Amino acid sequence: MNGSGNPPFRVAFVTHENYHMPGARVRCYCMAKALAERGADARVFSFHDEFGRAYAQMSDTEMMLNSLRAYNRLVKEPAGTILFVQRINYHTLAPFLASRVRGFPLILDCDDWDFDAPIYHTLRQLPGFDAHTWLDRVGRTAAACVASSHALKEVLEKLNGHVEYLPTGVDTVRFHPPTAEEEAAARSRPVTVSWIGTVFRRDNVLALQFAIRVFAEVFRRWPHCRLEIASTGFMIEEIKRQVADRYPHVDITFVPWMAPDDVPGYLRRIDVGLLPLIPANRFNQSKSPTKLFEYMACRLATISSRVGEAAHVVRDGIDGFLADDEAGFVEALLTLVRDDGRRRAMGEAARKRVEERFSHELMADQLYRWLYELAGRKTAADR
Repeated sequence: MNGSGNPPFRVAFVTHENYHMPGARVRCYCMAKALAERGADARVFSFHDEFGRAYAQMSDTEMMLNSLRAYNRLVKEPAGTILFVQRINYHTLAPFLASRVRGFPLILDCDDWDFDAPIYHTLRQLPGFDAHTWLDRVGRTAAACVASSHALKEVLEKLNGHVEYLPTGVDTVRFHPPTAEEEAAARSRPVTVSWIGTVFRRDNVLALQFAIRVFAEVFRRWPHCRLEIASTGFMIEEIKRQVADRYPHVDITFVPWMAPDDVPGYLRRIDVGLLPLIPANRFNQSKSPTKLFEYMACRLATISSRVGEAAHVVRDGIDGFLADDEAGFVEALLTLVRDDGRRRAMGEAARKRVEERFSHELMADQLYRWLYELAGRKTAADR
């Protein structure tokens, strides 16, 4: 707060998702909470929370009506409110229009390459209703943009002269190393390897099948380990059948999907985290590896594909392994399951890496300073 008791700036994080979706949870809910703790007036405007349904379940008519309702709310925000719009989707229209009418500074935040996905069912056939057109229009007119990866930063810099690099990072308080009791319990189990994620997209399926093949080969050569798969999605039952048919004697367990707040406790009983990014398409090149940050914060050794942002996060052989192909994943995983000392040292280095570079405390401090300066520039321009 300043001397007058007023907040240094106001920001509304606008998303179409809710807390249970990782993009909104990390970029909106967590950042709003952290900025509020630093004195800002920060809150989340979630279309899912306000209107009760995910956009994929809505008709075009519902989406347009929700956009109108949201516009009528956002246009009444106090003067100078910063609209922080997370991703391009149907929810982008309302804050974009409110910013044009009221002069609100609009920040476009991109943390995934989702511009190829359709937004509307029928309207997408009309000119100007696709995500690429919206990205171009909103990106060029935004006061500034935020990118969670180097690849997305390059894309946004072609549209806007003010782009901030802000990785998704991790809450290093919630995601922390195992306690002494948890470590003692882990010593009584085989080395546990984990793949965690959803299987709604074709590349999710390919990545999980890749991880299973890698582990099966490692298990054949060193059967003192196990793989746990924490997943949900319309393809998961088919993956289970494939495992039962092809790898009946390999120690692979499927664990139920869990609520976000249960993930830290789950990861504290894991030894190695896998992040294969298959294939090396634009989506995987662009995404910020939130799961990798969470693995590392819990002091896990990790193996990631040398694709996109992971190569900017992991220092190969120091705080994780980067692999180029299936054979590379096999050799790296064999090293980690066989060598307890190497695995623990790599986990310690990984924890230190996220503490020093990718913690939410650091992300929030960076975002606070940036929004504070943006609000100051806007105020000066209005005088």
